[in-house]
Amino acid sequence: MEWTGPVIDLVVGLVAAAAGVFMGLRADRHIERRRQRRRETLLVQALLNRLASRRAFSHSADVGLVDDEEDRRRCNGSVLDLRDRIAGLCDQIEELDGAVVKALRQMEADCAAYLNHVDVHETRYAIALVRLRDRLYVSGLALKDIVPELNVLVPGSWTPREPEWLTL
Repeated sequence: MEWTGPVIDLVVGLVAAAAGVFMGLRADRHIERRRQRRRETLLVQALLNRLASRRAFSHSADVGLVDDEEDRRRCNGSVLDLRDRIAGLCDQIEELDGAVVKALRQMEADCAAYLNHVDVHETRYAIALVRLRDRLYVSGLALKDIVPELNVLVPGSWTPREPEWLTL
């Protein structure tokens, strides 16, 4: 009785099965990476949308010195929250290009620089917010260059219209 025929059939079957498993795992990994990239893109887009809707960035470009403790406190809290959100987003990104994290870290650093500046120059907070808004917009455009699917608006430019139930 010849044993080489069944042995060859067994080896060919094992190689074919291993190749099938390998290809299936590669395809699954590819699909999962695409899903993760899409999730991360949506997270970055959510951050950009939040930037666009921040009231703190709605000061006019020709704003001067402002001495309003309540507004400064509110704006600083908004920038602090934004800085923390950016830092958290950076920790979640795995699949997007490393340049995305670099741009986000720059945005985080710009927020920290603003906060440090207004600690010393309190009445210049509104001017500093306008400059921060411009820097964050440029960073948003840099993110769009890396991830073309993103939609970038100027921070503070999107304000929802007043709901009808609030009008008298």
